[in-house]
Amino acid sequence: MQQTNRNNAFKKLFYVKQVPKIKEYLEEAVFLKKARADAESLKIPIVDDETGRFLELACYLLKPAKILEIGCGTGYSTYFLLKSILKELASNKSYGGYDSAGESVIGICKALESAEGGICKVNQSAESKAGQSTRGSNKVGNSKTQFSYTGIDLNRKRLDQACLFIGSLIKKTIEPCCDSKRIKTAIETESSRCSFEFIHGNAVEIIQAEQETKEKYDMVFIDAAKYQYPFYLEMVMDKLGIGCAVIADNIFYGGKIFREEILKHDANSVAGIQEYLRMVTKEDAFETSLFNIGDGISLSIYNKDK
Repeated sequence: MQQTNRNNAFKKLFYVKQVPKIKEYLEEAVFLKKARADAESLKIPIVDDETGRFLELACYLLKPAKILEIGCGTGYSTYFLLKSILKELASNKSYGGYDSAGESVIGICKALESAEGGICKVNQSAESKAGQSTRGSNKVGNSKTQFSYTGIDLNRKRLDQACLFIGSLIKKTIEPCCDSKRIKTAIETESSRCSFEFIHGNAVEIIQAEQETKEKYDMVFIDAAKYQYPFYLEMVMDKLGIGCAVIADNIFYGGKIFREEILKHDANSVAGIQEYLRMVTKEDAFETSLFNIGDGISLSIYNKDK
């Protein structure tokens, strides 16, 4: 029996070595399990893994060049949104190298203690080289593909954690920057230019203040205060590109949106989600589907010209 178990273990090990994708999957599973456990030990809410995989798949298929995340938290959901671009930046390394770069949330919190509570800035570097990008929608000088991510969160400590977490994955040194509400870095490679920005504050106010910018988003992920979902959507409407995917999490709100009697402290959140769903399902500008994944996900494709 022991010999049989050893033979089976050897076969599994051989198979993993022969199929790099399996090895990457197993490494990622360990990385995500630890990140989730650390977040839960600190009582920090994060998206469930089904929702994360949904975001990853959406980005893999749609290949958005400009992403806005409203409510980025500690960066756990951000990882899934950025996984494709992280893979491009890592070149031949497995998704940024979990063994060396995947800092745990607890480790991040320890780093924050020495940063005097300030928002963290990721230093720029052009040392990384990546393969040819498949994101062909946004080109900059010399035919380089341009990618940008913006994450907004009202909780400053969690935003700091997200900054450090994603900074660890793109392998950049972290420095405190206490006077700024914005943290932005750019990575230039032979084939692309990628920018990552984290903003502390109220998303409605931040988006409203940037209405004059002409840039359009290819994907928007909403996972913040539920009662403000309609306001988030209203504020970004003029910044949605044709075909933009607007994804909202927790639209079932623990099943509360289906109940006839709503507790008083849930009333505003339920009303906000219901109004949001009305907006994305009744307006001709969107084609919307609802998915029974996690606590409910809505996917709305913006097509104003339809």
